[in-house]
Amino acid sequence: MNPVFTHIVTFNSARFIGRCLAALLKQKNLTDHQIVITDNASTDSTLETLRSNFPNTRLIQNITNLGFCAAHNQGIRRFLQGSAEYLLILNPDLVLEPDAIFEMIQALKRNPSAGMAT
Repeated sequence: MNPVFTHIVTFNSARFIGRCLAALLKQKNLTDHQIVITDNASTDSTLETLRSNFPNTRLIQNITNLGFCAAHNQGIRRFLQGSAEYLLILNPDLVLEPDAIFEMIQALKRNPSAGMAT
């Protein structure tokens, strides 16, 4: 499987992020997967949830809320510096089906002129 880099922006996302990451970690046919979360100065228990339950995810912790796009740009810069072939931008309130990433990659491979899948 080709390397995948998933980036999630959180802001007071404690009630969602656990289910999102649990589903992300159960993706089928995905062995090379880096998960980076940029937190936009959450004041709820988002950071505690991440540190306690998902210690292997990389965390960018902003001291102020930079906004959705600026925070994603931080993660995208990390993606561009790495070796992953695919970038998945994911909202923290989404719960993926177990084969979602695999199916998106297969669709992209079948359609080489496609630049993205949603």
